[in-house]
Amino acid sequence: MVLASAPLKPATSSPSVSHAEAMLALAECVVKAEPAESFAVFSTEVAGPQEKAAVRSLAPAIERCLPPGFEFTLKAPVLRSFLAEAAYRVSVQQPAEAAR
Repeated sequence: MVLASAPLKPATSSPSVSHAEAMLALAECVVKAEPAESFAVFSTEVAGPQEKAAVRSLAPAIERCLPPGFEFTLKAPVLRSFLAEAAYRVSVQQPAEAAR
């Protein structure tokens, strides 16, 4: 995982899974694995140093949740948005697959 400004880049492309779907599935896994740490991101200022630190604290969960062959590069605020969507879906028991 790298926090930067480049777009999402899957290591292998699959026509059945979009970048956004893959990131949402990853975020859902992270939220379920580390709910308190995930929600801590939302208590920080967007694009602030605390947000970056909160996202970095999720690195082990992100690593465990990455699908095989998937790599990504993005800024913390973008990951934050995927975590927010995933947290909402988890809270209402709506898995990412059901959103298609």
